[in-house]
Amino acid sequence: MFRDKKEVKEVIERAVSKPKIIINNSRIKSEKDFIVAKRLDNKKMENVRIRNDNGTSMIYHTNKKKITEFDRLKEKSRW
Repeated sequence: MFRDKKEVKEVIERAVSKPKIIINNSRIKSEKDFIVAKRLDNKKMENVRIRNDNGTSMIYHTNKKKITEFDRLKEKSRW
């Protein structure tokens, strides 16, 4: 899925710096679990799952998916 560590870093930086969607994660371990997502192009989107663990935000998942996933998340979004 990712070419190397550099690509993972770039996905995280893009998605977190200017997300288009921020929602609570439906598969939460706490109410402080979030998904941030951003459209990459017309075919792909990026998302990062973040958990606040005792005041420290931790990225525990990042992914690139089909744009249909972005549309599904957008429907759940309050933004």
